[in-house]
Amino acid sequence: MIPVSLRNWLSEYWLVVLTAAFLVLLPFSRSAEIPLSILALLAPVLLILHRDKSFSQGSLGWVLLLFLAFAAPMLISSLDSYAFDKSWLQSVASLRFLMAAVTLTIVACSFDLHRRLQPVLALVILFWAVDAIGQFLLGYNLLHFPANPERLGGVFGDDIWFFGPTLAMLSPLAFEWLWKQRRRWLTVSGFLIIPAAVMLSGMRAGWLLLPIIALFYAFRLWRLNGRAALRPILLAALIGGLGAAVIIQQSPLVQQRIAQSLQVVDPAQGNLQHALSQRWLIWQTSFKMIQAHPINGVGVRAFPDAYPDFATADDPQLLKHGGFRGARHAHNVWLEALTDCGFTGLAGLLIMCWILLRLYRRASVEQRQLAWPYLFCICLIMFPFNTHFSLYGTFLSSTLWWLLGLCLAALFAKQNDFH
Repeated sequence: MIPVSLRNWLSEYWLVVLTAAFLVLLPFSRSAEIPLSILALLAPVLLILHRDKSFSQGSLGWVLLLFLAFAAPMLISSLDSYAFDKSWLQSVASLRFLMAAVTLTIVACSFDLHRRLQPVLALVILFWAVDAIGQFLLGYNLLHFPANPERLGGVFGDDIWFFGPTLAMLSPLAFEWLWKQRRRWLTVSGFLIIPAAVMLSGMRAGWLLLPIIALFYAFRLWRLNGRAALRPILLAALIGGLGAAVIIQQSPLVQQRIAQSLQVVDPAQGNLQHALSQRWLIWQTSFKMIQAHPINGVGVRAFPDAYPDFATADDPQLLKHGGFRGARHAHNVWLEALTDCGFTGLAGLLIMCWILLRLYRRASVEQRQLAWPYLFCICLIMFPFNTHFSLYGTFLSSTLWWLLGLCLAALFAKQNDFH
């Protein structure tokens, strides 16, 4: 039996718990699908109970438009996909993202709920960072996952490739909360710990996002304080630079990744391939696919099946899979949309960006402030000049739609109590 006090607490905070559970479980393989699926299953009931509210505020229509922009190209690409069954299954399964986003948009449209949710999400992100630094220093983390010499994985365990970029992409969930704290030591500590963990991860996809985040907060500080902000900005840059120097000095993994990255300036083809971790050949093959299938692509998630028809015989990705399959995806969300779904996929992503920008511009100042951390995370995920996880894969798709649901809920939030 659940104690009465706990039952009452859950009845009031169930959505906060369920929404935060997605982030808590995200590092553990497909465990995050559990809260996401619960949110999706709740959608039909909530649509009936809150039909007047959801339709009157207009949020439901925008959710549907966003989903159509995302999923319609997937369906179109499935018509002549290189992996027909896989593409259709992926397209149909994406409906759970729509239903989860509908649930969040209907019941999370409260200022009070987001004010209670954001510190919880921030603490999860901070835990990831602190735990990873502990793993670097001690050789294992709080969950007793040992440090991997290839990459620092933190709570992501064996999925070491996900930790650094995910922490960087979702860091605004913590940074926005830290920014508003009156305890300066807490704010400064958080703004140092998270970038340190991203650097130690050894993942350059995460590193590339750190300057963008730093420039944004420096610009915000300048706008708020004018010339008076110059001193704290320079001090933060000095501390950050010294911290980065210490990390480079103490981490062989970071040293190795920097040395590998510097080879990009060497014109030799072999050095370029090594510097980009074989991405260059993957991108070249992607462009060949786009040229051959410009309208609807090779099929969503059919990239590895189509790869052998467009790659050279000595392609390392092809040789690694016995010549029958290639790389799993294009390693860039915009290039993946073009390759898998053609120009319909690219148009879909552009329409999604246009819708979010339109909704953000028409929202009130309070709604913008509430939605900004989610929107900033989405911008970092979609940043074009970076390598990425698969856009249509479960990990990134579910994370993106979790953020979209929260972002839309915040943009339509009302000043009402949360119960």
